[in-house]
Amino acid sequence: MIKCLVWDLDETLWEGVLGENASVRLKPRADAVVQELDRRGILQSIASRNDSQAALEQLAELGLKDYFLYPQCHFGSKVSSIGTICHKLKILPEALAFIDDDPFEREQVRYYYPEIRSYEAEEYHKLLSYPEFAVEVLTKEGRERRHMILAEADRERAARLFQGDNRAFLRESALKLLIRPACGADLARVAEMVMRTNQFNTSLERMTEGVIRTYLEQERKLLYVAELKDRFGEYGIVGVVFLEEEKPKMVLRLFTVSCRIASRGIGRVFLAAVINRIQQQHREITFLEAPYRRGSHNNQILILLKMLGFHLREAYQPQQDLFIYRLPLPTAITQPEEVWVEWGG
Repeated sequence: MIKCLVWDLDETLWEGVLGENASVRLKPRADAVVQELDRRGILQSIASRNDSQAALEQLAELGLKDYFLYPQCHFGSKVSSIGTICHKLKILPEALAFIDDDPFEREQVRYYYPEIRSYEAEEYHKLLSYPEFAVEVLTKEGRERRHMILAEADRERAARLFQGDNRAFLRESALKLLIRPACGADLARVAEMVMRTNQFNTSLERMTEGVIRTYLEQERKLLYVAELKDRFGEYGIVGVVFLEEEKPKMVLRLFTVSCRIASRGIGRVFLAAVINRIQQQHREITFLEAPYRRGSHNNQILILLKMLGFHLREAYQPQQDLFIYRLPLPTAITQPEEVWVEWGG
């Protein structure tokens, strides 16, 4: 699935070259494509060889400026622009797509980022029909994704201006994490997180909604979700954990958190709270097992497991990079004071 589409401007989003004309005009129904991608929760940005002020003024005049996050308009490399966009949005290149009229630009991006999908400018009106841009069920988090990113930019600006360390800023931000059992209304968002999240995903398993639903219906299966908010706004559901009771152990089938909030340590807070909950309500459980499938980008989730005391038990399927980590119970886990944790449901 594509999380962000990066547009070129000249002869791609609009007809004409801005530096050669006093004004340009959008390609037919290009605005409808931009608006529908935004409605689907697909982020958009710009990599254009243009003067930044002129390009942004033109986008504002066309009524599209607010749809593009961290636009990169300058006369430098578009490869560099794409790297900046990935960094700012905290997404991997494989989740990004690029559309440009210039085959040289597309090939250069493909050379440095072979995992990025690229499209010819003439394809702009077909994008909405491509499966990588399809969204079966639109979640609340999807509808609000661009606005959540804008709120994140406000947080970053406030953090830069804050006179104090990171922990003090987190306390000032009034972070509140609500953890609760999942319900039927959460299915679409849970499925979206399982499908879209790679960097902070223990097993990299892609569950269907049918499989996810069994965790709501079967007694020995548990599914918890975590919702986060602070003084800047709501993040929505940012974490999911799937558990299966197999006495005397509990299997952590899959644990994932949104990449957007990982730097705040929310993943550790969430999983630690779940572990403490298991110790309180399932005293017959003597250890937790966490299957971990090693991917190209999810080593940070392994670091989190080790921080909480998980140790390698065995290489269960080494040919598939699948390993089993174990945590003996009971165990003492302290929670940081800068995040308020509340259980619901």
